Amino acid sequence: MQNKFKLKQCERIAALADKRQRTFRGLVIDDEPWVGSVLQEFCELAPELSVDLCYNGLEAIEKAKEYDYDFATVDLVMPELSGVETVKRLKAINPHLPIMIVTGNATDKLKRESGCAGARIILEKPVGIEEFLDSVADLIGEHSSI
Repeated sequence: MQNKFKLKQCERIAALADKRQRTFRGLVIDDEPWVGSVLQEFCELAPELSVDLCYNGLEAIEKAKEYDYDFATVDLVMPELSGVETVKRLKAINPHLPIMIVTGNATDKLKRESGCAGARIILEKPVGIEEFLDSVADLIGEHSSI
């Protein structure tokens, strides 16, 4: 059953990429390298997605200045630059960038602040493949219609 659901999400992503005639590029920001790797592997299930990994907000801001990403995932609790501040700075660079929070131990206050800063979706760790790919498809679907 899980493979059918993943395939459904991958088909949705493929249809969105076909509609705009190019693939999607995302930015995954998490200070835990294994989490970033897992999210990258989730994205690799859909050939139309490619992902750049960053391990802190400052690194992500520099990458966002170099490339126009189609979506981003941001951990809220990170050293050097908080997730909320990372979201604010990403939005200052690209106001239309769809952002999803993927967090494991953020407070309700931080989650509200990230929404006010411009994040559209908040997922709690551990996040499953289905939920993650469905959320990515939602983000890029919104972005494609802009």
